[in-house]
Amino acid sequence: MSEPVLKARQEVWLDLLRILAALGVIVMHIAPTAPPAGGSALALALHHILPACVTWCVPCFVMVSGRFLLDPVRPLPLRKLFGKYLLRLLIAFAFWSPAYLLFDMATAGAHYDLRGFVSLCLTGYYHMWYFFLLAGLYLIAPVMRRIAEDKRTSVYFLILFFVMDFLVEYGRYLPGLGWSIANALDYAHLHLVLGYSGYFLLGFFLYRYQADISPRAERAIYLAGLLCLLFTSLAGLWLQAPEGEGQGFFQLYRKPNVVIESAALYLFFLKRVSRIRFSPRLAALLGGCGRLGLGVYMAHVMVFESLIRSGHFTRWVNGMPVWVLYTPLVYLLSLGLAWLLRKIPVLGRRIV
Repeated sequence: MSEPVLKARQEVWLDLLRILAALGVIVMHIAPTAPPAGGSALALALHHILPACVTWCVPCFVMVSGRFLLDPVRPLPLRKLFGKYLLRLLIAFAFWSPAYLLFDMATAGAHYDLRGFVSLCLTGYYHMWYFFLLAGLYLIAPVMRRIAEDKRTSVYFLILFFVMDFLVEYGRYLPGLGWSIANALDYAHLHLVLGYSGYFLLGFFLYRYQADISPRAERAIYLAGLLCLLFTSLAGLWLQAPEGEGQGFFQLYRKPNVVIESAALYLFFLKRVSRIRFSPRLAALLGGCGRLGLGVYMAHVMVFESLIRSGHFTRWVNGMPVWVLYTPLVYLLSLGLAWLLRKIPVLGRRIV
């Protein structure tokens, strides 16, 4: 068993992964919900494949959070957990949620009475579900840290996570057995291992025990991740989703194929990208972009919705997905907006 990797060091690979994941989230959100009318077979294929290629984005964000919050060299007393991490989430949510409603009122002609405004503020805009996810992970972090202390316990938890995840996401749809599996899972109430907690632990586990992964095992993980990425990208074209499920059934963040591809990409950055030696100036630039990740996530919907509502955004041109070309533009504009908001005295660092 390897010793924990406790030595603090410059980890530009994490900043790069954050930036790449942010670009992936933008692709997921600006991708059209429907292919172009009368589009070619190529346009239909790209409509399915391109968003599916970035389904690792949110899982990688969660794994990065786990790498830091579950690290024993970073003390996490309850006072710090509630007074720093959860308080920051609460302040950011309280800023962005009404900001988006006001944005809709100003640019889309939306109208709300007081009760509706308050209700929607408590719910948040559609991409703000991530706040609730982070809050839940923060609340169970002290429990997950105890699990992460022991390798055997961590392995047991991750096995449970993957097996239960497979049964929930695919097993319940098996002909003849699906109903029994679904019924058993409903009665078992294994909620702790059925959410994103597995990603949360996996991010730290791979970091802590990276030296235990042999070159052969590493190559096997990369191969499995590539095959799962291909499956995720092409399944929507070749396979029919179960009755009642949407066309993105195989691309959901908790699907086993997405778990494997996300773990493989995270491991690649951890083991390979981390070996790249960046200049101090570039490392500082990437670090600054990485630290603004939450702000980019919160601002990007406002940015591309502004482009759409102003008539400066076209998703398809002659059946080709030009919306992909807007991804770096939306990222840079969101980054700039987050940077400006960060300059607000006292409040800035708490909302981005």
